[in-house]
Amino acid sequence: MKTLIATIIMMALAVPHAFATAQYPDKIVYNGKKYALYTNPMESYFNQHPSKRPKGGVDSTALWRGYVATFEIRDQTLLLKDIEIEVLTKTKEHNNEYQWKSVINKIVHKGQTLPIEWFTGTLVLPSGQLDGV
Repeated sequence: MKTLIATIIMMALAVPHAFATAQYPDKIVYNGKKYALYTNPMESYFNQHPSKRPKGGVDSTALWRGYVATFEIRDQTLLLKDIEIEVLTKTKEHNNEYQWKSVINKIVHKGQTLPIEWFTGTLVLPSGQLDGV
């Protein structure tokens, strides 16, 4: 009986993750080509500097972190190129319109770059055809 209850609890905890909304990925420019980035290097920065975290975007289940960052590798250095939030621009009766708004100037001064020196993880750039698709 205890095994059955434990199994039911484990299954109940696993089900919400099976139906989770895919997140907007960050982006990276590498060798002149833009890729989706399945790593979020800015999260540790915002954990250390919570007042810098972008605010004012729409709440979305597809964007829990509230922003999409774009990075670039230049001279073997990972740099923050842009950071955007999604904003509501027009409301119609059954159809809202949204656009992306750059807020990088709230993170760094205009014209400056932010080298991502704190990040030591792996940058995951999925590319190409999935096997079996």
